[in-house]
Amino acid sequence: MKVCISGYYGSQNTGDELLLQVMREGITRALGEVEFNVLAAAPHIVRDLHPELGRIGPNTGWQGPKKIKAPPSANKDAREILRESDLLVLGGGGLMGHDCVYNYNEVQFCHKHGIPVVAL
Repeated sequence: MKVCISGYYGSQNTGDELLLQVMREGITRALGEVEFNVLAAAPHIVRDLHPELGRIGPNTGWQGPKKIKAPPSANKDAREILRESDLLVLGGGGLMGHDCVYNYNEVQFCHKHGIPVVAL
């Protein structure tokens, strides 16, 4: 099974990184062997912190520090990762905080393509 986890990972927030690790452990206990892909705020940092992960791409809704928009390729990369996924898990990074559209693009894409979505 391929699971994509989307959150504000790589933002150098210890809590978010710990949540990513704990979610992976819990999902693996529940589902058995799982390949994890991640949509993150800063994919290059996530790769350094979690080298064992599969594909890592940028969140489609993330605007980054000082509201710098993600590059146009971000949406394409995220869609490719989501298209390969059996499940999208939302967790970490104030998902219901000041930027309520943070994961909206991912959720909308998954609903359109019949990919289940779970928020933890």
